[in-house]
Amino acid sequence: MVLLHGTQDGQVPFDRSERWCARRPADRLVPLPGTGHYAPITPGTPAFARLLATVRELPGAVPGE
Repeated sequence: MVLLHGTQDGQVPFDRSERWCARRPADRLVPLPGTGHYAPITPGTPAFARLLATVRELPGAVPGE
């Protein structure tokens, strides 16, 4: 599992994802510095671009899609 989480998320504290990943070493946390709750799902934001890049890095992902 890969978690993308903004460090400035006002709805879900960033440390919740840190604690999750500390208990599940196979999971990966991708911190998004200075990013709030909705930016990762808002097209055009740097956080959204990072989300797309992370999905493309996943095993079985089709390059360029």
